[in-house]
Amino acid sequence: MQATNDYLALIGRVLLSLIYVWSGYGALTGIEGATKYIAAQGLPILPPTVQLVLVIIMEFGGGLLILLGLWHRLGVILLIIHTLLTAVVAHHFWTMAGGARVGNAINFYKNLSLVGGLLFLYLQGPGRYSLDRWMAKGSAS
Repeated sequence: MQATNDYLALIGRVLLSLIYVWSGYGALTGIEGATKYIAAQGLPILPPTVQLVLVIIMEFGGGLLILLGLWHRLGVILLIIHTLLTAVVAHHFWTMAGGARVGNAINFYKNLSLVGGLLFLYLQGPGRYSLDRWMAKGSAS
């Protein structure tokens, strides 16, 4: 039974990280479009290019940390912050009407669900098949 749990933990970690790695890679390789999208959100706190750098670090970097099971708690924290901010800044369905409201409500609640999965990952740990576990074994010998 433990072997099954170890494989399921790996599969779950990989699946949870995919949306972030894919999206972060898209931002990294489509900097001009991603910068325009961020600027359109109208968040005046930081310039859009600085916001994009933070998004890439959180999405792509955090996603890779989870995918590899390396410093997974740091990756989880980065993605929780990113996902909650994205929900509020980009999917503010309560200010919209019609189809935009429905689509953004779905994405808002999807983000909350992702945060739930990330919280479980934080508690579960990266699992047996992770760089964190491999490095812990190496330092124990």
